[in-house]
Order: sequence, then structure tokens, then C-alpha cells
Amino acid sequence: MKFPELIVLLSTCVIATFAASPSESVIEDKSRFIPAIDARLDWMGCTKETHEGGRVFGLGYPGITLRFRYVGLSPTLKLNAASADCFFNLSVNDWPSAVLRLEAGENMIDLPAGSAPAEGWEVKLVRRTEAWQGLVTFEGLVLPDSETEVIAPSPGPNRRNW
Repeated sequence: MKFPELIVLLSTCVIATFAASPSESVIEDKSRFIPAIDARLDWMGCTKETHEGGRVFGLGYPGITLRFRYVGLSPTLKLNAASADCFFNLSVNDWPSAVLRLEAGENMIDLPAGSAPAEGWEVKLVRRTEAWQGLVTFEGLVLPDSETEVIAPSPGPNRRNW
């Protein structure tokens, strides 16, 4: 990564939810794909829309949080890390967090499956490390079949109004 790209990533702060059209949610191998900009994914923190028309998010700062719920078979998180020093906390249904250490390059992380509460599995992924330890891009979720459904998470914490 070039130095100007790092400056742009670090100087861009977005707290928003984005929507993608349903036709963009299917990938060629017939698995369903949910891109980073999908409205069912709740983002909090400083992210940067990267290549592919903003469909991939760059995650640099600690505390960037992704929240969503799903029912059915477990989806897979698709992340790319610039180094092996990128750590995240992964929490499901408010259970104690597991610490994830990404490998440099592409990472496919399977989430829990099985009997879920009626409201489904609620996932929270939080970046732990700084940008200088390696930038991470989140490409989206790969759903294993048509019976797996991603739904918006429960309301998040209140945000401060300045």
C-alpha cells in the first residue's frame, strides 16, 4: 500500500449504512454473497469505501464495529489482511468475545451454526489493532444456501449528539 492511500484511509470517517440492489447479492458460483455496503450490515466507526465501486470497506482504526444477525446455516466472513498482525474480537449473541488473528492475505471465517434463538444469531466483529499494524478490507458475507437469511441487528448503542 502506498503512503497516500493510507492517509486517505485514515482521514476518511464514515458512520453510515449503505444499500445494494438484490441483483448484486448473487455471485457466479451460485452461493449468495452479501457485499459490505448491504443495508442489513450495521457499521459503526471510520471506514473507507475502496475499489469495486465502494462495495469493499477498508478497516483501519480500532473500534470499527460490524453488526448483523442471521438465521440458518452459518455464513462466512470474507476479509483481506495486509499483515498477520490484524486482530478482531468476534462475539455472538453477547457471549464472551473470541480473539481472531487474521493471516496475511484472504481470510474466510465461518460463523456458528445450529440451533439458534428465535431471533437468530447476532454477530459483532470489532477491530482491535491500529492501521500501522496492517489494513484490512471487508468484502462481505458468503451465504452457504438459499435458506440462510441475513437480517438487520437489534438496535445498537446510542450515539452521542454533539
